[in-house]
Amino acid sequence: MRCPAFPTCLLAIALAAAAPAARADPPLVTDRPTQTYSASTVPPAMVQNELGYTHGRADGATADALGEWYVRWGVVRDFELNLLLGSFVWQDAPGSAALDGWTDSRIGLKWTSQHGEGPRPTAALLLGTSLPTGGEAYREDTLQPDAVIAMDWSLGGRFALGSNVGYGWASQDLERFHRWWGSLVLAADLGRGLAAFVEGFGFLREQPGGSSTGYLDAGLTWGVTPQLQLDARAGLGRNGLDEEWFVGVGAA
Repeated sequence: MRCPAFPTCLLAIALAAAAPAARADPPLVTDRPTQTYSASTVPPAMVQNELGYTHGRADGATADALGEWYVRWGVVRDFELNLLLGSFVWQDAPGSAALDGWTDSRIGLKWTSQHGEGPRPTAALLLGTSLPTGGEAYREDTLQPDAVIAMDWSLGGRFALGSNVGYGWASQDLERFHRWWGSLVLAADLGRGLAAFVEGFGFLREQPGGSSTGYLDAGLTWGVTPQLQLDARAGLGRNGLDEEWFVGVGAA
């Protein structure tokens, strides 16, 4: 069975081993809860929904995002279309009025160009762009295209490794800038439907004229059934501000 280096892949191995021989359900492989996209696509003619909630704090301000709704549709083998629907965000900063509203959505595709074997990784290309669909507080009135190369390695036994390198022609208040980012995630199968991960990711800049930023997070996934997964994660970063941190939960 082909398997990406993502916690849900290891989860899928455990679920497949425990499932009855007559079950034909394909393994559930998700792109959440890490920042690292997997290199696998949804099987043809299937639709997969991934949702979540995140609470975070940075520089004295708190923010909550509810939704994170990611819809993935397998068109043909190794090719999927996906739609990230906007989250509803409410933010509270000392000395400022609270902001709330919907964020922009994103449409994209994923193509698995190579299947891993031995030291060769599974590789995929993701292309997409934001859509100016959000509320006034969070909408950017222009498209923001991006591209990501995802690679997954099986390390044998219970461990796997995944990485992303991405570029976006981003915009903030209609000011364009180049946004590069990368990530690396190590996953481990804990057995009984549980998997764990630890991940590092960062950006050369997240806003025009900004400096580089870096984050570290870790979490768990739990395969309740072959077609339902729950997840939890927590992370932090120190980027010249007060210590940043975030926690989140989700399902697929």
